[in-house]
Amino acid sequence: MRTLKWLRSTTASAVLGAAALGVFGGGEAAAEGKQLTLCWAAWDPANALVELGKDFTKQSGIEMKYEFVPWTSYADRFLNELNSHGKLCDLIIGDSQWIGGAAENKWYVKLNDFFDKEKISMDDFVPATVVGYSQWPKNSPNYWALPAMADAVGWTYRKDWFSRPEIQAAFKAKQEGIWRLYLHRARLGRHHHGRDQRALQLRLQLRQSEEGVSDAGRRQFG
Repeated sequence: MRTLKWLRSTTASAVLGAAALGVFGGGEAAAEGKQLTLCWAAWDPANALVELGKDFTKQSGIEMKYEFVPWTSYADRFLNELNSHGKLCDLIIGDSQWIGGAAENKWYVKLNDFFDKEKISMDDFVPATVVGYSQWPKNSPNYWALPAMADAVGWTYRKDWFSRPEIQAAFKAKQEGIWRLYLHRARLGRHHHGRDQRALQLRLQLRQSEEGVSDAGRRQFG
């Protein structure tokens, strides 16, 4: 079966994949029946996956159906489906936070044997996504899903700007100003903290004195 081969190529090209629910169990029969259903949220990345699914269908002859729901009902809809061991989803792109519960409650099928059979290596994926989205327990060689969509932050800058002396000088002056401001605030913080500590000590001393007078009164008139 070439289902995961398509998903693997998808991941390599766009950092997408799918968490497996029944495609390696009851879904195997679904694949033999030339149709698989993938469940996810309704948003633009899901639309892109539909387009990739067309290539998969051409290569495999297996039709793809999709069950996409709005994000507002995504968790309730599919957690209920998983918890009831429903038959709707052959594949599901679940939340990364579900991986532990999905493994422990047997919502997902353990994929190690399938990966070995199909020669799918998790070394082909970004290590952090494997730990976060595939493994349970974490940092163990037990795989329950493929990384589907990793969050990433990219930084770009104009390298030539940083080589210009006038920009370097302006940046240095700004940074020095910021550090002076931080130091000033730190000193103010220590000053206020010290003053607050002294005020607290005085209040405690006053309270202790009041309690001492009260105790003395009770002893005298009690």
